[in-house]
Amino acid sequence: MNQNTVTKTSTAIKQLKRKRKKFAIAYFLIVLLLLIAPIIVYLDLGINSLSILIYFICLVGAVYFFDKGNKFWQAAQRVNLGIDSELRVSLLLKELEEDGWEVIYNIPLRLWGDADVFLRSPSSNYFVIDIKNNSGIVFFDGSMLKLRYGTEVFPFSNNRDIIKIITGQAAALKELQGVSFVTPIICFTKAVIEVDTNNNLVQNVYVIHANFLLETLRKIG
Repeated sequence: MNQNTVTKTSTAIKQLKRKRKKFAIAYFLIVLLLLIAPIIVYLDLGINSLSILIYFICLVGAVYFFDKGNKFWQAAQRVNLGIDSELRVSLLLKELEEDGWEVIYNIPLRLWGDADVFLRSPSSNYFVIDIKNNSGIVFFDGSMLKLRYGTEVFPFSNNRDIIKIITGQAAALKELQGVSFVTPIICFTKAVIEVDTNNNLVQNVYVIHANFLLETLRKIG
């Protein structure tokens, strides 16, 4: 990956972080207004049935918007983890570029979000990679990939079926690029992979750690 690509990736992710922080600050300002409003109401109306109703509505609204703001703020902080993971994979893929592979980053897809990486091998085989920075242990429960931390089991954020998403991205890129097939890969940079299948294939998706990414791509490319 050349320096220009690294810079573009870094800039795009920093912009995303700023955007999420702006949303968070906007929601926190709404919370502040909702907390101030009851004071103004009290000074104007005192305590009566109407002012109590307004207090209640403002309190519920403040809790709601604080939760929204907090989620955006946390999402902004997670961007730092994302940029570390993307740059790590990008540096790995630089070796493939030097061997004649074509590597394209961050392709927007209408129904499936952004494809992190799209690759074409010198043999004209095509791949899409979804880069994940989760920690914990990744395993397949028979229907979905999930994360285990100690004895606790969690789905991916928003209960997302990441196998379905990367499969959808592969199908969309096949159509967009006009190629016969795109192989989907989910690449974890931190998590331990416990997928007991041949070649770490889960529902025709490769689920691998970044340490084995180049080896896998060269083998199937």
